[in-house]
Amino acid sequence: MRILVVLSEEAAKFKGSLKSIGTSVEVLEVKDLLFLRPSDLRQLLPAGFESIYDYVILPGSYPWDAGLVGPNVFKGPEGLGLLARLLMEGGHLQFSKQEALEKYMPSKVSSLARRDLEAVNSSPELLPATPPPMRVLAEIPLSGAESPGELLDKARSLVADGADIVVLAPLTDKARAKLKEYSSRLSDTGIALGLDADYEVLASSPSGFRVLLSLRPWQAKDVSWAKGRYVVVLSEDTAAAAEYAVHIASQGVRPVLDPVMKPPVVPGVWDSMNRLSALRYYGFPKMVGVSNVVELMDADTSGSAAMLVFIAAELGASSLLVEEASTKARGLTAEVRRAADMASLSLLWLKPPKDVGVSLLNSKVKLPELASNGYSVRLTSRDSVEVSLGSRRVAVSCRDRCPPKELGFTDPSLIIMMYRACLPWSAGWSC
Repeated sequence: MRILVVLSEEAAKFKGSLKSIGTSVEVLEVKDLLFLRPSDLRQLLPAGFESIYDYVILPGSYPWDAGLVGPNVFKGPEGLGLLARLLMEGGHLQFSKQEALEKYMPSKVSSLARRDLEAVNSSPELLPATPPPMRVLAEIPLSGAESPGELLDKARSLVADGADIVVLAPLTDKARAKLKEYSSRLSDTGIALGLDADYEVLASSPSGFRVLLSLRPWQAKDVSWAKGRYVVVLSEDTAAAAEYAVHIASQGVRPVLDPVMKPPVVPGVWDSMNRLSALRYYGFPKMVGVSNVVELMDADTSGSAAMLVFIAAELGASSLLVEEASTKARGLTAEVRRAADMASLSLLWLKPPKDVGVSLLNSKVKLPELASNGYSVRLTSRDSVEVSLGSRRVAVSCRDRCPPKELGFTDPSLIIMMYRACLPWSAGWSC
């Protein structure tokens, strides 16, 4: 079987990965591919391509019907990494002429996502130097009043939500005195543990804590007591952090660089990102404190955390520290886990974190119509919907005071669909 993959100039850097699949796959680079009409693109393909190749595969983002280019021309996925994945897998190829693979076979994409995430997340490296995978560290502040059983229940809940490491943060002398008891109870479960504490507590911590947070470059020269463990180096001075990381690495410690994330606008997250960008050139794992950023803005955490995770992935951070310290932050661990998985798939498949088989679309809807329990809600304009109840159709303005109540709708599934379809206006409903 002979395959011709047609790439745009933007995708030229990925030709090597596609060619490595085998001699049956050929690559053609076409400048401004996504702006070429089918008749123009056809002229740029090899003469006799209809009979030479079994498949001519265009990017899934090609805006026209691929069938207009030729009878054996199809749309592949939007991500070239995903295309390479499919070609390496072999077997019968199924592509559409009208839709990208992600739209044409979403169940196939979801299946591949599950398999690829299982493979990448099972990496034996607890904190890899670069993503993927991206590890989620969930922190639990401790007063000392918590029983080991209560702590175990909370830790298991965070692990169920996707935490790879549970970090204990003792806030009182009582909590610090119980660290050995706490770590012993949690270590029996196989949960990977971290400890966020003062230097003196870290230096005397039980060996069950595999990740220690945090040291500053001026705090200690001899850290041989932490040999074999990950130690987070916290500093806004990039050069000092990197120099200290090299120093402690020479003692058998495994440094993790933390650029110190700041809240947005004031004092500003931009400088934090610049520090992270500068640290990417050092061969140590990088960590981002997600809660430092998303807690100090009155915005839903699912969106703000996702954007922060995606930028962190771009800049080479593989570790994400989360603390559910407020009512708004409940479930942040699960949200960051999903965002991390989306970022991993994006890096693996060489495409934006969209249509990757995992999403964080918990509120707004992506499709123009929702259906459940015999009801449907269809978007008819930017601020109105049509509700269908069997043969009855009702036009609804999302700007009304409380459309479900005014229309006498009581079914929870219908009300939820209307609320989601009408966001953001429904956030102001007075019901």
